[in-house]
Amino acid sequence: MAVQPSDPAVALACLDAEITTEHVDGGRRIPAAEFHTLPGEDPSAHNVLRPGELITGIEIGAPVPKSAYVKVRERQSYEFALVSAAAAVEIQDGLISRARLALGSVAMRPWRLYDAEQALVGLRPGSPAVREAVTSGFSASRPLSSNAYIPVCMRRSESFPGPTSRWTTTPVTGPTTATRSAGSRSPPSSTSTVPAPARPFKSSAGAAS
Repeated sequence: MAVQPSDPAVALACLDAEITTEHVDGGRRIPAAEFHTLPGEDPSAHNVLRPGELITGIEIGAPVPKSAYVKVRERQSYEFALVSAAAAVEIQDGLISRARLALGSVAMRPWRLYDAEQALVGLRPGSPAVREAVTSGFSASRPLSSNAYIPVCMRRSESFPGPTSRWTTTPVTGPTTATRSAGSRSPPSSTSTVPAPARPFKSSAGAAS
């Protein structure tokens, strides 16, 4: 069972983007987080588009200065993510007033951590409670036998710059990438200690949601 490897899809889901379409029976606006389908809905479908329905635009709301995108992958370029994460937060009076989190390469569509988002509201960025709130969002993950390492990567992703540091400094304008040499058993070259899988994730894909 393959996962959704798209980087833009994760960011769009995190930002509550909407996909606009046109169809002979009428166009519609589809939330980016709901655009891709799950295997239980229709194993043969990758998205909710009807036959003959065309995407005409993607609409994104106001800019979110305090945001970040993290991607863990096998190689420096031209590689799908082992795990990716997008985060966007709004802060008022030193406390998180709104948080949006989305994970990539863990299921057949970008996965929003709605429970964790709610738990983050009212917390001070950088506090131990932030890590606990984010980690709590992974409790429902159900990995397959070939990708049990994914929840570990998810839980340790908060060690990357983002939830505990860059939320209170400058906005991230490009992806933050952690890599390791192909075939290496050492963890990615970053502040995280994400364990490396036994073989490239793209050859052992599965859903961990």
